[in-house]
Amino acid sequence: MAFIRLLTILLALTPIGLRAQFEFVEDLTPSGGELEDFGIGVEVFGNEMFASWPHGFGNPDPAPACGELYHYEKNADGRWELLGILQAPDCSPGDMFGATSVALEGDLLAVPAFTGLRFDGQGDASDSAVHLFERDPGYNPGGINAGWRPIARLSESEGGADRALGGLVEFNDGVLAVQSHVFENAYGYNFARSDSVVLFGEIGGGWQEIGRVSENTDFFGLGYTLSDEQLIVGAPETQTYGGAGRVYVYDRQGGQLTLAQTLDAGPEANFGYFVDVQDDWMAVGALNIGAQGAVFLYRREGGSWQPAGKLTPPDRAANDLYGVVARFSGDLLFVGAENGRRQSEPAAGAVFVYRREGGEYRLIQTLQAPVDSDKSDLFGTYVSSNGTDLLVKAVATPAGGRAALYHFQREGGPTPPPTGTPFEVSTGHSGLFFNPERSGEGFMIDTLPDGRALMFWFTYDNGEPMWLTALGETVDASIILDQVYVTEGGRFGPAFDRAAVTATSWGSIVIDFEDCDRGTVSYDSELGQGSGQFELVRLSNIAGLDCGETAGTILNGFSGGFYNRQRSGEGLQVHVTDIDGARTPVVYWPTYDADGRQMWLLGLGSIEGERIVIDNLRHLSGADFGPDFDPESVVDEYWGELQIDYQGCDLLTLSYSAEDPAYGNGQIQMERLYHIGQTTCSEQPSRY
Repeated sequence: MAFIRLLTILLALTPIGLRAQFEFVEDLTPSGGELEDFGIGVEVFGNEMFASWPHGFGNPDPAPACGELYHYEKNADGRWELLGILQAPDCSPGDMFGATSVALEGDLLAVPAFTGLRFDGQGDASDSAVHLFERDPGYNPGGINAGWRPIARLSESEGGADRALGGLVEFNDGVLAVQSHVFENAYGYNFARSDSVVLFGEIGGGWQEIGRVSENTDFFGLGYTLSDEQLIVGAPETQTYGGAGRVYVYDRQGGQLTLAQTLDAGPEANFGYFVDVQDDWMAVGALNIGAQGAVFLYRREGGSWQPAGKLTPPDRAANDLYGVVARFSGDLLFVGAENGRRQSEPAAGAVFVYRREGGEYRLIQTLQAPVDSDKSDLFGTYVSSNGTDLLVKAVATPAGGRAALYHFQREGGPTPPPTGTPFEVSTGHSGLFFNPERSGEGFMIDTLPDGRALMFWFTYDNGEPMWLTALGETVDASIILDQVYVTEGGRFGPAFDRAAVTATSWGSIVIDFEDCDRGTVSYDSELGQGSGQFELVRLSNIAGLDCGETAGTILNGFSGGFYNRQRSGEGLQVHVTDIDGARTPVVYWPTYDADGRQMWLLGLGSIEGERIVIDNLRHLSGADFGPDFDPESVVDEYWGELQIDYQGCDLLTLSYSAEDPAYGNGQIQMERLYHIGQTTCSEQPSRY
């Protein structure tokens, strides 16, 4: 359903609650792991965590055991509790099982065995594979692979004595992406160079290779990420100082890949060392070996990725290795810098924690190893987080220092807001807001060019839809709505009579904002609906308009408020938002039913030239007001279809077709009532 789909998509953009800064909890490294490679692959999935111990790097010679994967679950005390240990079926020492990541999708677990990476004859590249396990609580209780039944061993079609499958693995909607490496020797040194990404999928009940991609750029696939529609691959040219590097963006349908975009940046080199994507944000590490690293941010707009900023540490230094990893988690971004704390021996790393505020990421905390090492600690080589827990790997070996897997956690009260200019509601504040615990109702806030703000609260009264509206002033970080109105008496469609519409003073509302995305609404009703308050978070903004960040005006001609002079008391609110890089209109129609009671209709549509098409217009009812609101009681029903044809910037024709014959079909001519602040329109409103 359109309404549920809108909430599902946009909820991913909702900022998580602010908590205390990260504090060190414990080092999870088991005895012996501090001298080896425990935790060289670590991933957090909600309250589950996996940490690999390949027994391949560090002091072991020969490898003392088969590679292992430790499976943890978070207990009631917030600590990671070991549930079991996984190994490859028919394993052997030196198989490098778990090197250097793990992927989980539902009950399916993928673990690479990067065999041959030791370069000492213990394990051949031709034996490299990815092992698939299926969650099975009854499988081998108390033993190896307890709770995880081995179901498949994946190998690549181009495998051989000098090629290995393994390293980075990632799932997305039944497709598994895996790094492929060629083994090379230069100046007496052996190394593995990533040069391909291989895709696997389930066909006819079995897993098969369904796609493969490579480009003529060194270390292609060292960093990559797999999304619903794209495979984004970094190629940082890391074998040379000054190799520029680039990022390849492929549109994807299953295993079929089409190159859609190539990104590069500068002056920092080794661009594409690490790549991560969350919703419409992308972070790309530019390691710039021997010089100062950086992380480049991109946002997906209009189907393509556009530059959205550059992050560097507060104190830049040559060979800081800033950007070796950059990973999103909710509204946070973690950036690792293996030498970010100190570049001289013993070098020391750091992890920089950023929080998204409006259209940019701001540094809120810097972490370092809680234990000093007498050799380079390489703290921050890799990170993984669920937003509350943060795991940081300090590789240390082969530099000879102390390896560790550190657990940090956020606890306690909210994070203090960053210092600086106090927040103020600007003319670019427009958007949709809601409370996640009150899904099914929400607020549309339009800040106007003159600084005032128009509000619609789409809610309910004794099971019937109700919409409240008010025009008020913006004062510092607040919107003051002293006169909130509720209407009645209108009739739907041709029966509408503006003389029958009455507007009654309902009460007052104040919305106090902490920042662009969070606030608190306080209401006081004069009509017996009481008073109260609850928190709000942003669902969406106006496409191209970043609250508090965009200077000047943007072209967004479809958005705004529209009405018919002969139908005063009814209108149409249009917000063109940005969902997955596509301009997506969200339309609210506050109107009346056939008996003169308030009714509001909601639709998520598409743009076709100078037309908005909504095939699935929804009608919501069933809930109660205020403290009696229960999201489970919301009844979401299909109402019909809507088409909006624009004639230039300020005129439109609304055509509706209802499923219920009582509402029928019809057209309403409308004109623009207002522009949204910081937006303007060309002669054709669809030209952005």
